[in-house]
Amino acid sequence: MTFENEEGVNRALEYDNAVSNDAALADIKTWLGDHEIEIQPASEPSDIIWENRHFTPWERTKKEICVWSFLALMLFASFIIIFIFTAISQGLINKYPFKSAADCQNLIGSDDPALMQSQAITEFKNNFFLESEGKSVSYAGYVQCFCDANALDGDLPDATYGVDDTLVCQAFLEAYLPTQITTNGITVLIVVINIILKMTTISLISWIGYDTHSELMTKITNGVFLVLFFNTGLLLLLVNANLADVSDWLSSIFDATFYDYSPNWYASVGSTLVSTMLLNAFMPPIFEAMDIAMKWLSQARDARMWSCCRNKYDRIYHTRSK
Repeated sequence: MTFENEEGVNRALEYDNAVSNDAALADIKTWLGDHEIEIQPASEPSDIIWENRHFTPWERTKKEICVWSFLALMLFASFIIIFIFTAISQGLINKYPFKSAADCQNLIGSDDPALMQSQAITEFKNNFFLESEGKSVSYAGYVQCFCDANALDGDLPDATYGVDDTLVCQAFLEAYLPTQITTNGITVLIVVINIILKMTTISLISWIGYDTHSELMTKITNGVFLVLFFNTGLLLLLVNANLADVSDWLSSIFDATFYDYSPNWYASVGSTLVSTMLLNAFMPPIFEAMDIAMKWLSQARDARMWSCCRNKYDRIYHTRSK
């Protein structure tokens, strides 16, 4: 229906509300005995997506089920990828925990190179034996400080020490770069997965075929928020959690390092979470700037090509005219 003024619209809405709240007027809600009358304000014509008007509510519901099922599978795949990547990173960190210069100076004999070498060889041999027995080891003592100092002095990773020429530093120095990559790469990995999830979510929700642009933008905003919140806010906490105190079967899956929030948690997981949030915050304007730059380059290239073609045409035209 089309009304001449807003008063007619308000009167129709009030009448519809009164009929809905009065059971004695229930028969007025039907037209020709079969069709229920529903009165609601119409959308603005510019807000309507006319090419989606032929979709029925049931068709949209089926598409919504497919979309959210697919997004759930993507989130599960993201969980598996980040879980494996985090497990590898934690394994390397536990084996070669970071030691600062101050930590090395607190070691007994830190000012005696001969004693440092002797203690590093002993620690390496003990851990090498335990590792061969399938046990977890940690080079948290003399090996790192000794190898860092000798690497600064120019020693190569395959340098040998002691009377039996022990390769004390090779495993540690070769694992240093992978440890740094896996530790710092989790942030980049989460950001890349977030970008893929965001683009996929927008495409899939647009495919559902909502009636209006406002409804479509609402669904996209809520969908992107839920997906990124799970992938960033919850997933990173779960993959680093140890739930042995909560449940036995959960601890068989979530058996990471941290049982609760601690200074080490804030230094490791908290810093990764903050870095990820900062990257997520600054990536949209970066992508917008990149998109503007690409459009400007395309326009400049088209302008140069048009200028070249026009000059070439002018030369041909003047040649033929002569």
